[in-house]
Amino acid sequence: MDTMHDTLAEEINVVFSQACIDLARARVRHSEKDTAENRAAVARCRAEIDEVLDWYTASGDHRP
Repeated sequence: MDTMHDTLAEEINVVFSQACIDLARARVRHSEKDTAENRAAVARCRAEIDEVLDWYTASGDHRP
């Protein structure tokens, strides 16, 4: 866990937020130019978000 984040929930939140930012950037690049590379980048970002959501589910830390 990162020393700047005290709890697993905080760490997951930071990683999820960054993954969403990365997806948004990838989608912009894809909308500007539809290439195999840009489509793959969007797919990678979506897969990363899925991994973070799996991590969240497995953590059992579902407090608001």
